[in-house]
Amino acid sequence: MSVYLVAIVVSDFKPIPISKGPPEITVWARPGITQALVAEKVSAALLGNMSISVGVPQPVPKYDLVALPDLYFGAMENWGLVTFR
Repeated sequence: MSVYLVAIVVSDFKPIPISKGPPEITVWARPGITQALVAEKVSAALLGNMSISVGVPQPVPKYDLVALPDLYFGAMENWGLVTFR
């Protein structure tokens, strides 16, 4: 894994567990942010369909999705961590 694919988020966000896995998927967001529920509804299905479409099993056992309130880019995909606003 290249070092630029490493991401760390330090926050007091609350988890919204989606899937016990594999892969285990969790959405992290500030309490009361209902827009993060969209990620909860579609992420497990998207990851499963993507794995079937490309014919490659999921490379990591755990994915975290973080809803950041102030992110310059629309989203950023890292190894096992996706950030979005």
